[in-house]
Amino acid sequence: MKKLILPILIAASAASSAFASDQQINVKCGDFNAIVKVLTEQYKELPNTIMANSERETKYVFMTNTKTNTWTYLAVKDDVACVLATGDKLIYIGTH
Repeated sequence: MKKLILPILIAASAASSAFASDQQINVKCGDFNAIVKVLTEQYKELPNTIMANSERETKYVFMTNTKTNTWTYLAVKDDVACVLATGDKLIYIGTH
């Protein structure tokens, strides 16, 4: 079993290094209410979806503006929010 785990870890490390070199990820964190205020006032984005896991304290919030198709993906824990990703090409694929 140990012989199998090492190649998997090496492959995963190489894959994550390749991803990191292709894209630079800048995560900005701050007060949840302050970030939401900027998103709602400046970008007119509203919370669309809140995702939670009963085993973790972190929640994920997807905010969108359906008129401009901008979106923001936040990770939220306690009173701190981190902007994980943003975009301006929101495409709706349907409702469930």
